Amino acid sequence: MKKVTTSVAQCLSTEGRRDGVKCAVFFLGRIKKRFPVKQSAARKAVPSSGSEDTIPTFGGVFSDGAFLELVRNGASLPPRLLLWDGREQIVDDVVEYRGQQHEPHVIHETILRELKLPAQVGTSEPVREFLPEICKLIDRFVSLPEKSTALVGRFVLATWLVDAMQTAPRMLIQGPDTGRARQLMQLLHCCCRRALPMSAVTPAGLCSLPSGMRLTLLLQQEAISPKLAAVLKAASVRGNPILRAGQLRDLFGAQVILCDADFDEEARVASSIRVPCMPTSGRLPVLNTELQQRIRGGISSQAAGVPLYILSGCVHDKLRSLEVRDSPAAACNEPCCRHAGRR
Repeated sequence: MKKVTTSVAQCLSTEGRRDGVKCAVFFLGRIKKRFPVKQSAARKAVPSSGSEDTIPTFGGVFSDGAFLELVRNGASLPPRLLLWDGREQIVDDVVEYRGQQHEPHVIHETILRELKLPAQVGTSEPVREFLPEICKLIDRFVSLPEKSTALVGRFVLATWLVDAMQTAPRMLIQGPDTGRARQLMQLLHCCCRRALPMSAVTPAGLCSLPSGMRLTLLLQQEAISPKLAAVLKAASVRGNPILRAGQLRDLFGAQVILCDADFDEEARVASSIRVPCMPTSGRLPVLNTELQQRIRGGISSQAAGVPLYILSGCVHDKLRSLEVRDSPAAACNEPCCRHAGRR
């Protein structure tokens, strides 16, 4: 793939490009040269071997910095595992690390259909450069205020780093402009790690999700009941399993909640950020299926490389500098908003 030298700013500022295609295509050309990848031949989907020597996994980070990530090259193919050991990437149906074999955990087909797993893990550019690009994409398709754009951009990055966090970020979306809010949800589905859209969710239904998968929940609800709010609050804390039907469920992961009713105090936990979607005079560009696929193709591979970049020791800032915070300072500490170039 040839490197595209056109900048995001050029894509967004050129007059007359209202379909957003060039903005999305830009990300396809931003994936840099990857670490050496060893690919085995594609195989047909087969049931799990069930061997006691093979550990089913959704991925994770080892104590030495190596990590496993679910990848999938094509919507009709089953997920595979990518192992990065600090030197190279290995992609296979079963990967071995430190004498132990690992294979992808079984995922129900209805969930797998909605998950947008990366096809590969690119070597991400410095986070301080990647973050402004995400923010400009949000500004192009959702046109939020500057502070909200900066917070949403940080939220997207945080979903890819949730394995290193004690408290998962939560975003509350509300406002009279429902079209803008739903387009923001569609964009988050493209950009966030393992984003899973759902509606009409109950506490029992939430607890039926795969345990330990680190999903980014995209909930569209008419209202949040106190019981559901309690489960969501518990799921935002690492090491806080939920007891359901005699089993402990690990539902830790990021959350996005789009609610028609006012959020009560149960939903407004301290770790939440609120993104109001207010009407504006301008019309939003259409985010059609083709554009969503192109954005996913570029963003997911780049964003999946963010943990690799950090674990490689290339980031000097502490991880907490990327955490999503509900404070005015969070919007101006980094050059990640549309006016960053004027500072």
